[in-house]
Amino acid sequence: MIASSTAAAGGLSAGLGIVWIVVLFGIMYFMMIRPQKKSQDRHKQMINNLKVNDRVLTVGGITGYVRDMNDSYLYIEIADGIVIELNRQYIAMVLQEEADDEEDLPVEDAEEIEEVAEIEAAEEAEAEKEAADEKKA
Repeated sequence: MIASSTAAAGGLSAGLGIVWIVVLFGIMYFMMIRPQKKSQDRHKQMINNLKVNDRVLTVGGITGYVRDMNDSYLYIEIADGIVIELNRQYIAMVLQEEADDEEDLPVEDAEEIEEVAEIEAAEEAEAEKEAADEKKA
């Protein structure tokens, strides 16, 4: 009698263990996998909608204008007469020229532009500091 009740309890806990694993997988799917897929789909759509003369930001932080494109690569003008060839997947975002105010941009885009501007300002300040240090030496 005691053996059968412990076996039933063991079967019950094994069943709950499987249910627990399924519940955890479901939570993980909705918290991690699904948002990542949505983000990938938005990025893919953005890349497919690129046009010549769009202003883009690369994952490396370089901004420029799309001057030509083919199925795999974009040719981006980063300065007058300087064009780089870049794989389409390395485009972080399309920057909007007509939206000079960050208020017109979606919150995510405005935050990303702000971050890029802060990074560029910090790099410029560091370069100026290094130049001043070299002059002193």
